[in-house]
Amino acid sequence: MRIVDPRPGYDERGLWVGLAVLENLDAAGAVVGVEHNAYVLVDRGAGWRIAVTSPLDAG
Repeated sequence: MRIVDPRPGYDERGLWVGLAVLENLDAAGAVVGVEHNAYVLVDRGAGWRIAVTSPLDAG
């Protein structure tokens, strides 16, 4: 998977909250689907981690 088109609503000191598109990839790296999600990311010093995600296109 790969996160693309990030649109931050809040970004300060290791906390990022916003919207983004999650691309689901096959073994060869080709995009096989996309999801529109809201994210809360935190940086704990070793890189960004997803703390919370909410799907926006679930029907």
